[in-house]
Amino acid sequence: MYDRISTRPFLEEIEKRWIAFQLLCGLRDCHAQGVHHGDIKAENVLVTSWNWIYLTDFAPFKPTYLPADNPADFSYFFDTSSRRICYIAPERFLDPNQEREDTSITDGMDIFSLGCVIAELFLEGTPLFTLSQLFKYRSGDYDPAPQLAKIDDPGIRQLIQHMINLDSSKRYPAERYLNEWRRKAFPEYFYSFLHHYIGFVTDPTSGRTHLPEEGHDLYDRADYRIDRIYHDFDKISFFLGFEPNEEPPHKISAGDDIIPIHLDIPNYQRHSSAVRRRHVSSDDGTLIFLSLLASSLRNTTRTGSRVRGCDVMLAFAERITDEAKMDRCLPYLVSLLGDESVIVQVAVIRTITQLVCANPVVK
Repeated sequence: MYDRISTRPFLEEIEKRWIAFQLLCGLRDCHAQGVHHGDIKAENVLVTSWNWIYLTDFAPFKPTYLPADNPADFSYFFDTSSRRICYIAPERFLDPNQEREDTSITDGMDIFSLGCVIAELFLEGTPLFTLSQLFKYRSGDYDPAPQLAKIDDPGIRQLIQHMINLDSSKRYPAERYLNEWRRKAFPEYFYSFLHHYIGFVTDPTSGRTHLPEEGHDLYDRADYRIDRIYHDFDKISFFLGFEPNEEPPHKISAGDDIIPIHLDIPNYQRHSSAVRRRHVSSDDGTLIFLSLLASSLRNTTRTGSRVRGCDVMLAFAERITDEAKMDRCLPYLVSLLGDESVIVQVAVIRTITQLVCANPVVK
């Protein structure tokens, strides 16, 4: 995740919420099984090309408590990136006269670390605490509020502030954070639809399809994902709150019936309105599905899947900003211009034409 934050195209607000939501879900599931991480940081969060999250490098072998007067143990066990940032809960640092009999990681310790990671995500890579700042925070001489004030959304700010509370007894379990900040920091469709659907479509162990031949698993899964989104598009548009556009289609040139494109998607047969400016909501989750579609489009084996992928990408493009069209759609479409299938080439050219026409970003 540390690398992804600084990689173009940069994460949009809804994608950051989606990653934070998955992190809380993952930690909730771990704690439900009695498993604690012990070293949650941005380098231990893996992000796929479609923004699916894996929490990795569980550290039960690392010491729970560290001496507050000697940073050597911290440097050896926890500062593997040499960035000198510290997301370890303050109560894990012991003064010389302190002793703890129980040496197990608690839920609250993991929650503090995850709060710091979510803060770094929304602060675009700026760490919330260095080691020296954490020591000052522990003693009451440092306040991270000015840093957190740079986060625009008040719901996310309140979530992080609560997760990094100095008093570990005041931190909630991950499950309660998900419940308390439902519809505040995270939209309702994350809970009711998106998390389950994306997990089901992308999880190769769910048993949903026959096992492909050896060596073709990755590519067959990519075709499956595109076909699934294609056939479920009406359900996806319903849960994401897409509003149908009832305006009549505008043709680009007289006598040309190719543009605007007629989208031949099940239960969504209509002319694409991407040639016209529309009000775009940043919270409808389109970019999340678009990332999944784009990553699958590169690994397909069937011509039909690529053609369907072009139609679905154009349908999603109606719901994103002009800049996002250029960053999230155009590069993947241009890469398909060299496809050996003429059918795919024609579909791509039509889609690119539709995408860039009347787009004020394009000079």
